[in-house]
Amino acid sequence: MPAPANDNFANRITLATGGGSRTGDSTRDATVEVNEPVGSATDSTIWFELTTGADAGVWYFHVSNAVLTTQFDLSYLAFRAYTGSTLATLVQYGNQDLYSYQGFYGILSRYHYLLLDANTTYKILVYSPDFGQGLNTYVVDSFDLDWYFGYVWPDSPIPANDNLANAILLTGGTGTVSGTTAGSTVETGAEFDYFGSYQGRSVWYKCPVGTSPADFTLTITAVPLDPTSYPYVEVYYSTGTPVDYNSLTYVDSMGQPTLTPNPLMVTIPANKIMYIFVTGWDFDLKRYTFDLGYTGPPPFIPTISMTWKHGD
Repeated sequence: MPAPANDNFANRITLATGGGSRTGDSTRDATVEVNEPVGSATDSTIWFELTTGADAGVWYFHVSNAVLTTQFDLSYLAFRAYTGSTLATLVQYGNQDLYSYQGFYGILSRYHYLLLDANTTYKILVYSPDFGQGLNTYVVDSFDLDWYFGYVWPDSPIPANDNLANAILLTGGTGTVSGTTAGSTVETGAEFDYFGSYQGRSVWYKCPVGTSPADFTLTITAVPLDPTSYPYVEVYYSTGTPVDYNSLTYVDSMGQPTLTPNPLMVTIPANKIMYIFVTGWDFDLKRYTFDLGYTGPPPFIPTISMTWKHGD
């Protein structure tokens, strides 16, 4: 079949600033030009152009009604935003690289986001990487695309427990704490390096353990503020001296694809501090309010013994 009309950078298709819809786009038989910013000469790339309006923030790109007939019955799409007027001068904006994955024939529907500045013209690269398997290995034969402005960024005040050092203390043996990931961020040079850029929103809780190992049961229920949002929870422990990401030891995790609570049971060693990391699932900016339930022994602060002497 012929290459898509917007296969080449010079033939990129302009997307309306106010949002809109398209049908019948494809990465099948799309090619790579010299200086295109992809990893393989047999990746499949198409191009769009979007000029943003007065608000800086999150733009959604909704892929739907995809047709997949690839060799391995799965396809990939990645979205990237660039500034620049030629392939040789493109600068990727924000190092954002978001994949849409489908592991079977059928309907693909997935929200992507790009965090963009106001009143700026971006070149939007949409491509199917081949992962070294050759042209058309993981392409999408046809898909519909909706794009629209989502919300201003930052969209709400930063939560008090945005950073690890400010984790909220869980008190008592049993309880429920309410929170939100809206407005939360990634700690530059710390949380970003530890978890990667995909953990775009996260908040922290903690609970010290006494002189015996402690069993905890955690549940989370959420109300999404974005399309397809739902939470992801990871549990760690640390001595807490000092509180930093290098001292964290992973215990277990849970995701919540539905609003039905899925209990997570963990055991934390004696004289450690349990840290609970609440973020969004997958590669999207996730915003939701949630109730985190916990059941365990009363949190006793570990006892620290010291000896010293004066003089020689």
